[in-house]
Amino acid sequence: MNAALLGHADTCEETHRNAKYFSGNQLRVIYPKFRAQGLRVTSGIVEAGGRNNVVDQRFKRNCTH
Repeated sequence: MNAALLGHADTCEETHRNAKYFSGNQLRVIYPKFRAQGLRVTSGIVEAGGRNNVVDQRFKRNCTH
């Protein structure tokens, strides 16, 4: 963990919570290893799919299709 982050965590509750989260979940956030295996580590595809469904439903509901 970055020393500057830990120093700031002593004075800021939000930074303290974030530092605690990242310390406890280091094995879950090994993105370079996942990328080296060819795995995706972003949620952009899922978010785009969900957003398109919402937009489609709104258009259909408003009779603008």
